[in-house]
Amino acid sequence: MRKVFYKDSFRVLIRLTDCAGHAVAPPSCDWSARIYTPGSTRFVSIGYSAGERRGWTPEGDAIAVAVDNHGLRPGPLLADFQFCLPSDAMPDGCQELQRSYDLELRLSERQECCMPSAAEATLLLPFIKGSDMTWDGMTEEERRALTDEVADAVRGSVGAVSGEALTSEEARSMVDEIFQ
Repeated sequence: MRKVFYKDSFRVLIRLTDCAGHAVAPPSCDWSARIYTPGSTRFVSIGYSAGERRGWTPEGDAIAVAVDNHGLRPGPLLADFQFCLPSDAMPDGCQELQRSYDLELRLSERQECCMPSAAEATLLLPFIKGSDMTWDGMTEEERRALTDEVADAVRGSVGAVSGEALTSEEARSMVDEIFQ
């Protein structure tokens, strides 16, 4: 964990990833975040609403936040995000998702702490799907791992229903037929 003297100004780069670990651009849906340290009464507010950025700038695929004159207390730097995903199923048209993240930076009381005035955190977004996985797009190793996983599930399911256990070879044969 990187450290910054708690009275210093600094920058935070927040990199967002999908479930597969690939970098993604900041979401285009409305969202807001509160960056704070535990016990602080002050916080830094950032967000995106109706096409307008507030408190941050894009830097490649990252969210760059200049934390200046912040008044935060010493402690780990945390962020509470609230995402508003458009959804016709919700009465107000917005499915709210709330996630908390540790930004892997500590505001220190010690002035002699390391001097980097910037920190990076990589955050996994809860709603960003990776690229579609297709059989043709998979490596042989990925195909084998998936086949093994499904074969185990089939063997257990058929055994539970019929009372007769399938051998691994029988289950694999069934799965191979499914995926062909």
